[in-house]
Amino acid sequence: MGAGQIVHPTLNLLPIASSGGVRVFAPCRGFVSFTNSPYYSHEHGLAVDIYPLTVEAKAFSPVQGGLVEVFTVRSPRPKQFKAVDEERLLIIRPSENPRLVVRILHTDYDARPGASLCVGTPIGNIVRSGFYDFWTEHHIHVEVRNPTHLLRAKGSLPMTPLTQGSRLLGTPSEKPPKLRVVSANRNFTLVEPDDGAMTLGPLHGLGCRVGEATGILDAGVPHYKVGSVHLEEGVDVTSGDEVVLWGTPIGKVLECGNGLAIFKSLPMEVHLNNRVIRGLSFYPWVGRHPFLKLIPLRPSQPGWHEGQEVTIDMCITIS
Repeated sequence: MGAGQIVHPTLNLLPIASSGGVRVFAPCRGFVSFTNSPYYSHEHGLAVDIYPLTVEAKAFSPVQGGLVEVFTVRSPRPKQFKAVDEERLLIIRPSENPRLVVRILHTDYDARPGASLCVGTPIGNIVRSGFYDFWTEHHIHVEVRNPTHLLRAKGSLPMTPLTQGSRLLGTPSEKPPKLRVVSANRNFTLVEPDDGAMTLGPLHGLGCRVGEATGILDAGVPHYKVGSVHLEEGVDVTSGDEVVLWGTPIGKVLECGNGLAIFKSLPMEVHLNNRVIRGLSFYPWVGRHPFLKLIPLRPSQPGWHEGQEVTIDMCITIS
């Protein structure tokens, strides 16, 4: 079934992943994450988060199919921000493989089962979930699995980035790049690096080295214990290979498959202008030049403003 038959005609969406023969679509100019998260499914390459870039953006179906179940999930009560009390867990039977189901979290969609969905069909608002960290932006969480144990955290199928056959373009920076502040708020600062961007199929991100290869980082360094590198098809990476960012080792590969080298982060501190920060958040962006997120230790006013040119003065020290 062609993309023109299943995608909502008013949206600019691209297929960015596949699981069990089910394609998952994301909006152009937003960003995604397969492994920049502390939860089990992300640490094992079994899910993808889709970020539409703006808080005002509505949730949409990333797959074609029929809505078969809607569960209400209690949201945790975080200490550092206000979250919703509850959210919806949507179960969709995908047209591309009706033997499976797709799970979607972090919306307030309250439709009755039986609704027919195409890619891009609105499914309510994206909620401020208690499963987020304070620096996490609005997104939907997507998994594909067999239609058993719908509420379990484990049991989803591998989520494969749709980058096979694509050539990896660009070169990682060998030193911390200069930054331009794109936006700044109490929870994080978004910056545009002047060097080190790479492209692989629909994904654009910051490059790194892994073993003798290069790839695109998808990780929270060092605040999440596991991250990944998106690799060109056929690249030889093995368990134990070092992941090197800007000349400094930041992790070691645990496993490699489905286009991802999943690595364990090394213990370290990150300094910006002689000030310790929580870490750096690397995401693959869809159809646009990538940004980098700087995360403070706790919510606080940033020391710079939009448009300011910032030179990285960063020391990553292994403890």
